[in-house]
Amino acid sequence: MLFQRYAPAIRDLAGPAPFTRAQLLIPQFRLGRQASVSVYFAPFEYVNPLARLALIGITPGWTQMEIAYRVARAELRAGTAPNEIGRRVKQSASFAGSMRANLLQMLGLLEIPRHLGLKDPADLFGSGWDLVHTTSILRYPVFVGDEEGNYTGHSPPLGRSVLIMSWIDEWFVPEIRSVPEALLIPLGGAVGVVLEKLVSQGHIAPERCLFGFPHPSGANGHRQTHFAERLAGLRDRVAEHFASRGSAV
Repeated sequence: MLFQRYAPAIRDLAGPAPFTRAQLLIPQFRLGRQASVSVYFAPFEYVNPLARLALIGITPGWTQMEIAYRVARAELRAGTAPNEIGRRVKQSASFAGSMRANLLQMLGLLEIPRHLGLKDPADLFGSGWDLVHTTSILRYPVFVGDEEGNYTGHSPPLGRSVLIMSWIDEWFVPEIRSVPEALLIPLGGAVGVVLEKLVSQGHIAPERCLFGFPHPSGANGHRQTHFAERLAGLRDRVAEHFASRGSAV
């Protein structure tokens, strides 16, 4: 884990939140850069080994990164233990914004909260948080271009960049092996392609993956149509997964 290395700098960040790109997208927090692609540290290292649901995005975006630093600074100054800081950061920042609302609505329609013994989809980020693991194919925030735009998995293509695939091998594969009981939901086609590759390499069992789940971002204009078309099949596969592993209800 890199958190201990960066904790002093995060704790000492000056000024009121929210933070600006000029404060966080700096060489001190940069983990690597190649051509137009840069990766920065953010405290997204917490792993919940008891999770029964794993939500997998492409990479944390700027919104998630800024919230993560904001929460981490406050918790560091309060003297919170490092592992608990990581837990609170993910609970606050993972898929934050309008994307989380879209995601929870979709998970509710798949009846995932019911299978986990929860009354409401919002409980997945509340009282049921101990059942959930949130992560990304690329654990740390990746940005592209001179203006450091969020990486969407397309330029360069997620599965074709040697550098990006090396990050996946180093960070994601060991992490996903640490949540052996979780249903894996890749959010969007780009993430699904990578998981399919990892399945073919023997890293992940195919029956653990819910392929075909559209990316919940509001920028995905076809999200609702694609989800409606696939809903029945996805719901059946969710039911089969939890029946085979023991539903909470």
